[in-house]
Amino acid sequence: GLDRLRRLVERAQRQDVTIALENLRQSEHLDRAFEAIPSDRLGFCYDSGHENHFTKEWDLLDRYGHRLKALHLHDNKGGLDQHLPPGEGTIRWPWLMERIARTGYRGPVSLELSNIASSRLRRMPVETFLDRAHSKAVALGAMMTPLDGKARPDADINL
Repeated sequence: GLDRLRRLVERAQRQDVTIALENLRQSEHLDRAFEAIPSDRLGFCYDSGHENHFTKEWDLLDRYGHRLKALHLHDNKGGLDQHLPPGEGTIRWPWLMERIARTGYRGPVSLELSNIASSRLRRMPVETFLDRAHSKAVALGAMMTPLDGKARPDADINL
């Protein structure tokens, strides 16, 4: 696997693109990949729901924040990978967005959402769901913008 990844990263360097590895169930695989391939073309895609469900004991943003290239933000209640909108689960969003802001990441805020895990969200018209999701992404982006060195915990992410 590392040999294949090494070849992909070499090609990414030639093509001037970055490959971002996402945190999944076993974050130690990220350690192995980043140690074996110290390229700036191999980055990190932080998935908030995966950390909350699979790897709460790892501080992934502290560990890999200097490599952060992409975000997959979604919420869950810790027991399932539900892809709920922010504010629908147990993630403490102001705290998380402050952690992200401290990495220096200033890229796009990407939500990875589904309405399947909630009957209330399933009944919601898709246009309403998408409009509210967009509002949450904007609010999370505002939380990432530091004021006096701290994220903005006053941004509203409630649906």
